[in-house]
Amino acid sequence: MKHLVYTITFLFLITIGWQTYELILYGKLMPNQHDTWLTIFLSLFCAEARMLFERHENRKR
Repeated sequence: MKHLVYTITFLFLITIGWQTYELILYGKLMPNQHDTWLTIFLSLFCAEARMLFERHENRKR
């Protein structure tokens, strides 16, 4: 499970890095597949964080 979180986080950071690179190079974000990947990674990351938080809350009870 940790490996999945690390992989998603790594890919998420790569995507954000690519967006920053485009911003510096072109002065604007190009509407392309990277925006789609960013959305997918962000939603997966949020879902993973929510599952971990709920598991943590259940342990506290």
